[in-house]
Amino acid sequence: MRRKPLFPPPHHPTTGKRLADKGRQSRTVVTVNGKIETYRRWWYGVQIGSVAAADAILDPSGATITPGVLELACRVNLSATSFRKAADVLNRTAQVKLSGERLRQEVEAVGRRVLKSQQDNAVALTWHAKDLHSHSRLVGQGISPQRISFAGVWRAYRRSMREYRSAPDAGERLRQLIDRALIDPYKRRNKTSRDFPLKKQEQSAGSPILRKANRAQVQLAMQVKRAQTKKG
Repeated sequence: MRRKPLFPPPHHPTTGKRLADKGRQSRTVVTVNGKIETYRRWWYGVQIGSVAAADAILDPSGATITPGVLELACRVNLSATSFRKAADVLNRTAQVKLSGERLRQEVEAVGRRVLKSQQDNAVALTWHAKDLHSHSRLVGQGISPQRISFAGVWRAYRRSMREYRSAPDAGERLRQLIDRALIDPYKRRNKTSRDFPLKKQEQSAGSPILRKANRAQVQLAMQVKRAQTKKG
């Protein structure tokens, strides 16, 4: 007697027929422990196309980079001068290989999601000790949590740890740096529709304007012409 498969073939949601087996295909996910390659079976049906039922169990979002790698990339990018150098540091320190362009896309996508969540007041805050200290200090001064710049707080602590050998200058103590880690309340407008925002717009010269010379201008032109003839 033939045993039933552990995972039976899925059925079409409308007709109820079994989907056609299209074999197994690989899927690679970048994690903090390196690349993980999984094989799952694809199924095909009319009107719904090809589907991999296992993907909904493994990762419903369909992301190929885990949140741990995204966090590493964002943290490394804070102190990097370019996305290419940030990718090199990420590969050197965590053995996670991403191109500079891929790292740029992922970091900017995370930034857009965080900014949208802040605007919608839907940010799930997870505090470390230093973040809690900064949060309590700024909120105690009557500042809204939405105005706290997490990047500014990171820079304040990083600057203090780097310059521990010398006394801080006036206005450069940790508390003063944290007090300035704020997002200004100015609401920025969308500037993507501007044409050449950094290029100077110049008007074309246009057609020349012709004017009839008067008697004085004619005599002056004749004098200039006679002077040039004598020189020649």
